[in-house]
Amino acid sequence: METKASHVTVGAFVIALIAGFFVFVLWLSKIDVDSNVTTYRIYFTSSVTGLQQGGPVRFRGIPVGRVTDIRIDPANVERVQVTVEIPEDVPIKEDAVASLQIQGITGASFVQIGGNSQESPRLRPAEGQRYAVIPSQQSMIDQVFESAPELLDRFLVLADRATQILGPENQESFSRILSDISTVTGAIAKRSDDIDGILGDARGTMADLRQAAGDLSALSQNLQASVSELSDEAGATFATIRGTSIGVDEQVQGIGGKLQASLAQLNAAATNFSQVAERMDNLVGDNEQAVSDFANQGLYEFTLFLSEARGLVSTLNRLTTRVERNPAGFLFGDTQRGVEAE
Repeated sequence: METKASHVTVGAFVIALIAGFFVFVLWLSKIDVDSNVTTYRIYFTSSVTGLQQGGPVRFRGIPVGRVTDIRIDPANVERVQVTVEIPEDVPIKEDAVASLQIQGITGASFVQIGGNSQESPRLRPAEGQRYAVIPSQQSMIDQVFESAPELLDRFLVLADRATQILGPENQESFSRILSDISTVTGAIAKRSDDIDGILGDARGTMADLRQAAGDLSALSQNLQASVSELSDEAGATFATIRGTSIGVDEQVQGIGGKLQASLAQLNAAATNFSQVAERMDNLVGDNEQAVSDFANQGLYEFTLFLSEARGLVSTLNRLTTRVERNPAGFLFGDTQRGVEAE
């Protein structure tokens, strides 16, 4: 009996150990036996280096599932078929997009699901498909790797050009440039006092400009006030002119007949003036020689006459002033004498 009891105890212990092992494995695999999951397929055309079975699947950075299978697509060897499991309560929409991302500095990859707008319907398997397919797109790392050859070619071209620029034939030119720069900096250092003076003058000029700007601002304000006053006065003036124009219109209508008569007289006078001008033209033509003699000799004599006339006028002015001051003395002389006392 004791032997049978020991065998039962050992068997129960072994069974319990095996059950515990399975429970431990399920816990490590993060499988919830009580939850329902949905399987999706993702096809990648680029490398999936770093992605492993059991790797995480994240939805906008939140872990929501795991990778269950990675293999080459049997229908297209240019693609990699990745199978993932995601809980049913995670809404994967038709516009969801999957990509590979690198986790930290370890180099491990994970599946990142983005897109997934609120208005889009839930993703379902298409007709004839066992699992729904989430579209994929290239990750930033893939884009960098694809553009790496082009970037390398450009880098090589730049390196070749840099080698040509820094070649022996250009080193002498660079040396001269450096020497010229050294000379210029030395000259600037020697003229530092002058430069300080120029900067001081510039600061003074800027201060004057700021003061002038303030004066201009005050002047503009005064001009605005003056313009406002002028506009008011102009309005009043226009009103006065409008009233005056009405009166003028009435007077013009009254003197319209007189103007017509005056215009007729002016027309006749213009005709007479035209005739007189024609006669004067003939007279000047006939006496051109006499006019020329007058311009050469008579004009000089006339100038002398004007000078003497100016002196005469000055004398007359003094005489008039004297008469105005003392007319009796001018006419009778100095007759006011004292009375001799007896």
